[in-house]
Amino acid sequence: MSAFKTIILHNSEIDYPQWDSFIALSPQYCAYALSWYLDITSPNWVAIIIYNDKEWLSVFPIQINAKFGISYSFQPIFTQYLGIFFLHFADTNNKMLSFQKEIIEANIRAIPSEIKVFSYNFSPNFQYFLPFHSHFFDVTPRLTYILPLNITFEELYNNYSSKIQDSIAKAQKLNFKVQKEDNIDLSVHFLIKNNIISNQQAAIAHQLWSKIKEKEKGFCLSIKNEKQEIICSAMFLRDKDKLIFLLLATERAYKSKGVTALLIHAAIKEAIAMKGILFFDFEGSMLEGVENYFRGFNPTPVYYYNIKKNHFPILYEIYKKIK
Repeated sequence: MSAFKTIILHNSEIDYPQWDSFIALSPQYCAYALSWYLDITSPNWVAIIIYNDKEWLSVFPIQINAKFGISYSFQPIFTQYLGIFFLHFADTNNKMLSFQKEIIEANIRAIPSEIKVFSYNFSPNFQYFLPFHSHFFDVTPRLTYILPLNITFEELYNNYSSKIQDSIAKAQKLNFKVQKEDNIDLSVHFLIKNNIISNQQAAIAHQLWSKIKEKEKGFCLSIKNEKQEIICSAMFLRDKDKLIFLLLATERAYKSKGVTALLIHAAIKEAIAMKGILFFDFEGSMLEGVENYFRGFNPTPVYYYNIKKNHFPILYEIYKKIK
C-alpha cells in the first residue's frame, strides 16, 4: 500500500510561504496558483494535498461553489491554468509516470463527492492525463499561444501577418497614442458596458490590478484618440520569464481602427525591454476569431488540457453562459 497521505485544507489553514515555495518549484508552476492570486480569484479556495512523512508531493487548489443546491468546482476567472502541481521528480520516465499515476489517483479519490460538476484547465506541463480518462473524466486538448522574444523587435514585427501590420499602420496614421496607465477603471468599464464581465468579476479585476501594482508585477497600457480619450486598455502580469496578456478592453466604435494590434505591438516592445522576460503569453484563445487574430503575431502554439466531469449538463451550460 502506498505511504501517501491525503488532506484537504481550507486556505486559512495553509502555511502560505510553504505553499508559494512549493508552487514556485513545481514543474507545473504558474502565477495563477500562488496564494495571493488564488485569494483574489477564489476567496474560499481549498487544497487537496498529497504528502508523506517528509514533504508535500502534490497540491491541487480548487474552489467549491453551489447553485440550485448543486456543488460545482470550475476554473476561476482571470486564470488560464490550475490543476495538480507536483513536487519536482527527476528519474526515468517509467518511475516518474508511476509516481504521477499514484499521486493523480490519490487526488481523484480526494475530490469531494458533493462536487457534481468539475472543470479545470491544467498546466501545459501536465501531460499525463490517463488516470483522469480511466476515471471517466472528459479530457479535451486546448490551444494557447506564446511568442518567444529571442529576436529583435524589428524581426518580430517583420514576422507579423500583413493584416496585423496594416492594422498597426492604420492606428498610427490616426495618431492614436500608447501610454502606461495607473489604473484599469476604463478597461473594466468597457468590459461591463459590452456585457463581457459582471460587476462581481469587475471587482476581482480591480483587486488583481491593486495587488499586481503593489507587488510591481505588471503594468497597464492604454491608447488615446486625438481627443485624449482612452479607447483601448489592457493589463499585463509579469510571471517569471513571461509577460501575460491578462485583460483587454476596447471601445466598440474603435475595434476596426487597428487599436488592439497597436496596443499588443506596444506591449511586446515593453516585454523586450524588461530584464529577464523571454516570452509574451497571449493567454489563449479557443475562440476562432481571436485565435486567428493572435496567430497573426506569429506566436508558437502551446497545448494544454481541460479535464471535466459533469453529472449535470444543464448546470454546466449555465456556467458557460455566465462565464
